[in-house]
Amino acid sequence: MSENSSNLNRNLEILNIKFEKFIKFIYNSEKSIIKISENKSYILNDNPKLKELLKQKLDIQFEGTNKYWYIPQKQVEILSSNVIKSFSNEDLENMKKKIYEYVGSIKEEDLRKPIKEIFDSVPDFFKKPAASKLHHNYQGGLAQHTIEVYDLALSMANVILNSKEIDINLDLLKAGALLHDIGKNFCYEIDDIGYIKNTKIKIYHDHIVYGIKIVSQYVESKYLDDLIHIIASHHQLEEWGSPIEPKTNEAWIIHLSDNLSSKIFRKYI
Repeated sequence: MSENSSNLNRNLEILNIKFEKFIKFIYNSEKSIIKISENKSYILNDNPKLKELLKQKLDIQFEGTNKYWYIPQKQVEILSSNVIKSFSNEDLENMKKKIYEYVGSIKEEDLRKPIKEIFDSVPDFFKKPAASKLHHNYQGGLAQHTIEVYDLALSMANVILNSKEIDINLDLLKAGALLHDIGKNFCYEIDDIGYIKNTKIKIYHDHIVYGIKIVSQYVESKYLDDLIHIIASHHQLEEWGSPIEPKTNEAWIIHLSDNLSSKIFRKYI
């Protein structure tokens, strides 16, 4: 059995266990789609929240002629190459402990103290998803993504600093890694079945603008403008949500680390 077939079979098993009260997923090899068999007629239409969740996570479509819901071929290919999940593999308390250890490693008190206060003020941060669709879109995904960005950024910085020709402020880099997505804490809500809802803050501001607001309220440091720049530029391009491209070494490292985490560690459902 190929890895893709193994992933698809495992994912079908996970889906059928997760939604067994409502529907069953059946792979159609001839059409390369996954047909959805409803336990009773119109069960998805009678459960709009469940239907929206399946649209959000699996891009389900309706076949009008024969009257059934299905997962299209493009999404089947994704399910064949990724293992789906609803929760982070990492223990939430362990991730919380690790992030507080990372905060404690910052030597600059004017950064360390307010960053701790920020995390103290958002206890739900460690349960939040990092996105609704694109990456780490599950409970604990935001904390996991933050840890990955921090680890990648510090590893990259250590390689660069070995050259002894380029200056990197490690405290600023750590602060940027920890806070680059802090605004996302207020952008998403996730319920018990894994449905992720965009909040008013997500719709009106999005995470970069709101993250800058939070940092500006808490941080009084000579590095505040540099930290704001890291948050503002970490998506690099305007079409990706950043009003400005990275201009500093620290901002470039955070952008690259964020991009790598969101692409390499991308997960579904």
